[in-house]
Amino acid sequence: MVTKMFGAPAICEQGGRRVALTRRLSGSDLGDLRGIEATAHQFQRWSPKQHEARVIVIGRQVYVVAIRAGSHAARVDWRADYDALSYERITPPTVVRRGVLAVMDDLCLVYGAFDFVITPQGRWVFLEVNPGGQYGWLEDVAEVPLTETMADLLAQGAA
Repeated sequence: MVTKMFGAPAICEQGGRRVALTRRLSGSDLGDLRGIEATAHQFQRWSPKQHEARVIVIGRQVYVVAIRAGSHAARVDWRADYDALSYERITPPTVVRRGVLAVMDDLCLVYGAFDFVITPQGRWVFLEVNPGGQYGWLEDVAEVPLTETMADLLAQGAA
């Protein structure tokens, strides 16, 4: 099981700002839940990973980039070690493409950043959709025209 922050993944601590990354929980973490009632928590089942994928949907355009982790820290949360990552533009299974478009329709979104784990068996496991998720770094590393697609959508007045 893992735990993640709700909202902005940053905390102020010891006079500085730190990123609160996804963290795997151990049996001892789960054995002592004192104070859990004091705030909201997000827990997810751990899924074994071959790699992860960020799916960016802009209007009806779907772009997918595989994110491969080259370190233990990046395998738990790829934000923990950007230098250990490699990227590749990939094509999602048809059922994933249809699914993300259905979520976009159900939530009345025109932009969404979806995160998936792809298991060693090739199964896509949905983690979350962020209606304000970042994408800028993917344009260069995976040659994906995201800003251009967003500009085209906005120029068409579709919002």
